Amino acid sequence: RVTRLAVRCACVRFAPDGRSWAAASTEGLLLFSLDEALNFDPTGLELETTPAAVVEAAQSGDFGRALPMALCLNEPGLLRGCWQLVPPEHIPIVAQQVPAPYLERLLRFLGGELERSTHVHAVMLWVQQLLLAHGQQLRDRPVAFEAPLRALHKGTRLRYEELGHMCNRNLFSLDFLIDQIGQPAAAAESGEQGGDESGAGTAAA
Repeated sequence: RVTRLAVRCACVRFAPDGRSWAAASTEGLLLFSLDEALNFDPTGLELETTPAAVVEAAQSGDFGRALPMALCLNEPGLLRGCWQLVPPEHIPIVAQQVPAPYLERLLRFLGGELERSTHVHAVMLWVQQLLLAHGQQLRDRPVAFEAPLRALHKGTRLRYEELGHMCNRNLFSLDFLIDQIGQPAAAAESGEQGGDESGAGTAAA
């Protein structure tokens, strides 16, 4: 008699879009999806992925390990503190090491940071390096990255307009200050000329 091994399933969860579902069974975690480009990163299931581990890795300079763990935990404060610690010269290397499953999440997060963060230049450096390192994936899956790219475009446009107005106000202020500084000098010069003319008239008399 041939018997087949029974597989027990403890939990089943479906994705909101209905294109994928997961089952926790005695054979492990089973993932089924209609999207062939779906990538699964098992590092999110590690017990070592904790906020303390993220802080420790970031402080030790292991940003290639700290950033994916922060993206896995998906805590905005933790993720913000992690990416801000990365030195500008290390951004290209860390951007290349971002796992494909977390790219959309990171771009969406940076889109929000672009609207409210004061580190505009740092955010733009990150966006530039991510686009250079993962451009092929963005072209292959345009629908998946449409929302974060729209958020980045919106944030960039708002900051461009904001900085443009600020620069114009600064130019007007500088012109006003230069004009105010030039007035005493012009008054002093006209006074000297008037004194010279009066002195010349007295000598002639």
